[in-house]
Amino acid sequence: MVLANKITQFTEYFSTGLAKSENRSIEFKCTCPKMWAKEEEEEEEEEEEEEEEEEEEEEEEEEEEEEEEEEEEEEEEEEEEEEEEEEEEEEEEEEEEGRLEMLTRSC
Repeated sequence: MVLANKITQFTEYFSTGLAKSENRSIEFKCTCPKMWAKEEEEEEEEEEEEEEEEEEEEEEEEEEEEEEEEEEEEEEEEEEEEEEEEEEEEEEEEEEEGRLEMLTRSC
């Protein structure tokens, strides 16, 4: 019955010349369940695409955070290595000074 009413409205619209005088066309939608199913599928697909995009963005953000953490860890390791090298150099200098003192005492 609804479809019959839509068809009647559609034909009246064009038969009266309103479509031509208003210089526009009417979009006639079928109200059958198949059409509804298609529309629902399209909406679901759009939602899925949006969700996938959001997931990709989240993954990218996580990767960036991980990269930043790795860089920070590398910097910390480099600083520790530099500190260790400085300590070793200081120890070597102290040992050399000790040797020089021993040599000067023996002379």
